[in-house]
Amino acid sequence: MGHILVSQKGRSQELVEIRIQQLGLSRRIQLQSPHFMSVPLLVAGSDLISTVPHAVAAIFATMAPLKLLPPPFETPLISLQQFWHRRVDRDPAIVWFRTLVAELFLGRDPSMPAGRAIGR
Repeated sequence: MGHILVSQKGRSQELVEIRIQQLGLSRRIQLQSPHFMSVPLLVAGSDLISTVPHAVAAIFATMAPLKLLPPPFETPLISLQQFWHRRVDRDPAIVWFRTLVAELFLGRDPSMPAGRAIGR
């Protein structure tokens, strides 16, 4: 099938592209986009497919009539990271907020229902 490729250097999608190359696989890329937002309507209105993170696909499935399928190979886990300016490194409000965000996402797969930890 023809594929829509979301091409974002340094993003999660690049990890999937590297994995495809490592497996010696290739795809028939028919459309390339720098972002995910156009993908659900393009897929729903064509015979094209696209590989996107599961959490993104789940949201897309609420926007358009899409069928979600797992890829036919293992995909790498995506690392979530926080970044902040060193100027606010010790700011109590920022420390509190960073801690809150870390607690909400630590060990949790964002594509699963709330409270579901990775590996369960």
